[in-house]
Amino acid sequence: MGKGPRNLAVLVTVVAAVAAACNSGGGNLPGQSAGASGGGAPNSITLVDTNSGANFQQYFNKTFIPEAQADLGIKISYVVSSGPETLQRMKAMTQGQGDFDVIFMKDNDLVNWVKSSIPLENLKSHLDAIPNLNKTPLEDEKTVLGTDVNYEGALFWRSQGATIVNTAKIANPPKSWKELYDRRAEFKGHIAWVRPDAKSGGGRTAMYAFFHAFGVPFDTVKDLTALQATPQWKDAAAKLADFSTYFVNPLPAEPPDMFQLFNEGTAWISDYAQDYTIWATTQNLVPPTMKAYPMQEGESKSADGHLVIPSNIPDSHKPLAEKLINYMLDDKIQLQLLTQMYQYPGTDVYTRAPADAFTKIPPFEEGRKPLFTITNNDAYTYFQQHGTELIKH
Repeated sequence: MGKGPRNLAVLVTVVAAVAAACNSGGGNLPGQSAGASGGGAPNSITLVDTNSGANFQQYFNKTFIPEAQADLGIKISYVVSSGPETLQRMKAMTQGQGDFDVIFMKDNDLVNWVKSSIPLENLKSHLDAIPNLNKTPLEDEKTVLGTDVNYEGALFWRSQGATIVNTAKIANPPKSWKELYDRRAEFKGHIAWVRPDAKSGGGRTAMYAFFHAFGVPFDTVKDLTALQATPQWKDAAAKLADFSTYFVNPLPAEPPDMFQLFNEGTAWISDYAQDYTIWATTQNLVPPTMKAYPMQEGESKSADGHLVIPSNIPDSHKPLAEKLINYMLDDKIQLQLLTQMYQYPGTDVYTRAPADAFTKIPPFEEGRKPLFTITNNDAYTYFQQHGTELIKH
């Protein structure tokens, strides 16, 4: 327990250090043009990240960016932002003036961009410049969260929602959502979801998975008002209201706060990202006895990471943007996601991964099989904006 405050301080320090590095000199920040040597083609590019948590911000800053710059021979400015902030900035950009060359974003941000008519490159039409795109499931880039996004993203990683549990506290963790609900009294005061309105999507993704487990017809009833009128929604909402009385109070505001609760012994079980949780065990941010696994009814495919190229960047920048995306889909980088960051890759490189890549996480097929796709973005957004109203402490 004495390690809790120190470990939280470590995570805060990581975030601060990454932010400082991302916004330091040595690159072109948003609002500045990519540089060029002697007036020729640009030799620098801006990669904007609206998806990653502290774990991947550290990876990008300390591992990926230095390696990519060396391998590609270009300067990469890595900038951390948020989906809504970046969207508003892009709405103000005119053709040829865009200064975000490649953007790494979540599922729902990609959908919001498409619905906001932000012009993005159809990457399927750039296979000659991005041949590694053939290693990704292109059908997953046609429809995202039930919305036709017309191949305007490249799948960089596949986010893995999971039940996370401290096995030192729960030796026989529940295997299904229904079992967790039935055994809720055993874990009273020790269930720790992240708030559904947090910047992290963990809480609202867990809420979507909970409703899915109790039969809410997200796929067939698209209208939110009609969905909320179904008996399945009403039953799931009543169960959640009851279930949430067994949560820690207050709910952790963000993942570092949840990790702190696990270190203190207050939190025993939650539902969150597999990669961040297992990575945190390697950083002494959570107990080493943490385990991540999918529930039998399924976990949400939460916040898959997509790479996009805004169409309004200068035409001279697009070859570099394509080059960067192709590099990010290369086996070398995709294997790093799996072996260093415990994240399932966007390409098929998992079929060529060494056996020891799956010592801390389930094999790809086992881990992904119980997952389901979030197909109702309106419901997902509702959980983000109003999910706290469904929680009764």
